[in-house]
Amino acid sequence: MDHKGQLFNSYKLNVIKRLSVAIAMVLSFLVPIFSIGIGSSLNAVAATTSSGTSSGSITVAGSVISNSGVALSGICVGLFSDTGNNSASPFYAALTASNGDFSINADASGPWTLQINSSICNNGAAVANYPNANYESGLVYAANNGAGSNVINGSVNTGAITLYATNALSAITGTVTSSNGSPISGICVTGNAPNNGVLLSTFTSTNGSYSLPADPRFKVVVEFNTGCGNTAPNANYEQNVFYAGTTNTFVSTINAATPVNVPTTGLDVSLGTAGSTTTPSTTTTTVAPSTTTTTSAPATTSTTTTSAPVTTSTTTTSAPATTSTTTTSAPATTSTTTTVASTGPITVSGTVVSNSGTPLDGICVALVTDPGNSSQVPFY
Repeated sequence: MDHKGQLFNSYKLNVIKRLSVAIAMVLSFLVPIFSIGIGSSLNAVAATTSSGTSSGSITVAGSVISNSGVALSGICVGLFSDTGNNSASPFYAALTASNGDFSINADASGPWTLQINSSICNNGAAVANYPNANYESGLVYAANNGAGSNVINGSVNTGAITLYATNALSAITGTVTSSNGSPISGICVTGNAPNNGVLLSTFTSTNGSYSLPADPRFKVVVEFNTGCGNTAPNANYEQNVFYAGTTNTFVSTINAATPVNVPTTGLDVSLGTAGSTTTPSTTTTTVAPSTTTTTSAPATTSTTTTSAPVTTSTTTTSAPATTSTTTTSAPATTSTTTTVASTGPITVSGTVVSNSGTPLDGICVALVTDPGNSSQVPFY
């Protein structure tokens, strides 16, 4: 027997055993740390995501069905803090089970909003399966079949929530033109059901016509020339204007807009040019103040034209460049007035004749200080 070989093999076996033990110890130390890291990463994305249920102190449960009554599985349901849907606000998410049911437990009683067919269940860019593109997305649950409050406080069972298939939606149709009647293509038209979260949009075609998909259960606020995805509004026309209930009347805020019923046809509008401040295509006329108004000096009704102040000529100097029918007469103040001249440090004298050379008596001649003809200004 080769004792040296036997000893060498025994030595190799012992080394292998010791290495195996060391590796096992290292793994037992690293695995929990790795698991904690994964858990922390998931929690940064969503409070909880599961197939149908989550854990917490209140429960929001229900089911999701299609407009044809079929239970929908794998639909992302998100429970968002009502203080705002952003990354800093708490939220919970779940996927509907095979029978369409979901159950979400949250750590606080509310207020919350519940969004159906949400995108919140996506696990980064690598897995972007939500929302389900075959159905309307972002539907917000509201009590009383969508007509009541959309805020949740405490536990609630929503019952069956209906999602409309995109090919079963109704529509709002019309045409968008410029103020001169020319069709405008490529204008983004958006429909928003404010209480129910459904936001859909479309573009006008080459002839200016549009067909905007809309959920037939809800009234919709229609906005024209807004941004659609990565497409900016058309800068040549009014932007981000909301339909206000009558032809070609717009408002700038959604709260002032007038929702329309679904379906609606013939919702035709004309957009003014960029920077317009008036309602497009209206014929409102602003009438200027009367141009025949006569401005007269206080309470002296003379039909003759007042001579210009301070003339030393022996002929009458007409009033400064007055060609209108306005009669300007001397102020209604009784001062020291004479027929021809007055006494004082200076004397201004002369005669008044007609255009045929006849002397005219009884003609009122006034000497008015040049700063202005008013009751506070001295005159003779």
